[in-house]
Amino acid sequence: ILTPEHYTERQVGIAGVFLVVPGIIAAILMGKLMDVTQRYLLALRSSIGLASLVLCVFGLVLGPGRFGALAALIGAVGFFGMSSLPVALELAIEITYPIPEGAATAILMGSGALFNFIFIFLLDVLKGP
Repeated sequence: ILTPEHYTERQVGIAGVFLVVPGIIAAILMGKLMDVTQRYLLALRSSIGLASLVLCVFGLVLGPGRFGALAALIGAVGFFGMSSLPVALELAIEITYPIPEGAATAILMGSGALFNFIFIFLLDVLKGP
């Protein structure tokens, strides 16, 4: 996403750090918060909604010479997007209770990988030559 906008490999790597580090911090915080509140659905809706909003802003800001703003937005996407993972996994485990935890997790992770494959393929086709 950043390379066609003429950002360097170093900048793309820094953006990756801005995605992962806040995401890990948020996932830990969200896990602790869910242990206390048990409000899984509210947390999931909030985190995915905020991540979607930030991604829309990211799409509007994307362009050359805006690395600072893009890095901040990527950090926000990581914070809100990755914090939804432990909530989604815990909610899936709660909903599918008699089923073993590993099965619910495997179904979610497998379906996520499948959709990633489909979307990457479709985006590559839509991009054209």
